[in-house]
Amino acid sequence: MRMNGKRIARTALLVACGCLLAIAGAVSSAATVKVGSLVVHAEATFSPRALPQRSYAPVEIEGKADVHLTTGGQPSPVKEVVLDFDRDSLLLTRGLSVCRPAKIEQTTVSQARRRCAGAIVGTGHVQAIVPVGLFRVKVRVPLTLFNGPSPGAAATVLVHAQPIPLLGETYVVPVPIERERGAYRYRARIDVPKIFGGAGSLTELDAKIGRRYRFRGVGHSFASARCSDGALAAHARLIFAGGTVIEGLSEEACTALP
Repeated sequence: MRMNGKRIARTALLVACGCLLAIAGAVSSAATVKVGSLVVHAEATFSPRALPQRSYAPVEIEGKADVHLTTGGQPSPVKEVVLDFDRDSLLLTRGLSVCRPAKIEQTTVSQARRRCAGAIVGTGHVQAIVPVGLFRVKVRVPLTLFNGPSPGAAATVLVHAQPIPLLGETYVVPVPIERERGAYRYRARIDVPKIFGGAGSLTELDAKIGRRYRFRGVGHSFASARCSDGALAAHARLIFAGGTVIEGLSEEACTALP
């Protein structure tokens, strides 16, 4: 992995949206970055490693990431993430069930997954540090990704989570993925919600993404990729609370099949 940026850990993007990196078609990556007392570790396993050179093949990803301070304090919250994905990536949602935000708002994880079972494109867990009285505690809850309505966009992913189940907080975050011109095919802009009114921070994430389905008797995949030039790339821009901004480029080798 090769990345460069401004005074903060570059791989922190996986904490906010590691689930979306499957679309970029990367093969595998792992990195640990320490900036002052901030430590960020991210790793991902992508398959398959070998991809067609001209046509597209389904891809899946299992990713993990964590961010913490060596001092044991709370890291700064991520406010916004912008991701650009390689031109050798491909999204396909035609014929895939669509989940509308209103259907899963104010629902538990099991209720959301039951109501929009046919639209699930990924699952995992997310952990956050949140204030409870005089203390700050870690809360780990399930994460679900749904195929959402996408008028005017190539696709929209709905991210559903309950960071603080006991207090009834439920987050449904639409992530539109737009088509681009130039070096990248897609751009995803993620407005990260304020956890507990901005007092909470994301600290860990794990996700498995991949959805194959049939439409009119033909097999399809939500995310696919090809290997036309031996590498697949993704660019990221992150904005943290307090104004810290980082930009990074990751590039991974792939093997082209005949």
